[in-house]
Amino acid sequence: MEHLALIALLLVPAAVAAQQKSEQPEAKKSVPAAFALELAVPMAGHIYVGKPVRGLSPTSLFAGGAGLIVWGLRLTNELGGGDQPTGAVGLLPMIGGVALMGIAKVWGVTSATHAAVQHNRSLRIGTHRKSAVPCRCLLRTPGRRRPVRPAGGGF
Repeated sequence: MEHLALIALLLVPAAVAAQQKSEQPEAKKSVPAAFALELAVPMAGHIYVGKPVRGLSPTSLFAGGAGLIVWGLRLTNELGGGDQPTGAVGLLPMIGGVALMGIAKVWGVTSATHAAVQHNRSLRIGTHRKSAVPCRCLLRTPGRRRPVRPAGGGF
C-alpha cells in the first residue's frame, strides 16, 4: 500500500505539469535549427518541428541508399579476392546509393524547413491545433481581398 502512495505522489505532480504544459501555446520553431538538425541526423529536424511522420519517407530513402552502398562494398570485397579483377560490379550499387542518399538528404532538409515555416505560420494566423485563442487577423469584409488586421497591430 505504501508503494501505491509513493507512486501516486510521484505521478500526480508530473501529470499536472504535463497538463499545464499542454495548455500553453506552442513555441515558434527555428527554421535554421530544423535545417541543421535534419542535415546532421536524418529525421531529427522533423522531430524538432513536431512532424516525425513527415520525415519517415526521406529517412527510409536515406537508409535504402546506405544499404545500397553496403551491398556494393560487399560485392566488391567478395569478387576482389585473389588474382581476379574486381571490375565495376560493386561500383554501380555504390553510385546509386550515394545518389539516393543525396536526394534523401535534400528532400529531408527541404521538408523539415518547410514544416517549421508551416508551424510558425499556423501559430501566426491562429490555425494551430493547440492554439488557445483564435486569431482575428483573417476576418474578411465584403469587397476586400486582403485580411483585416486587428486594431493595435497584434496577431
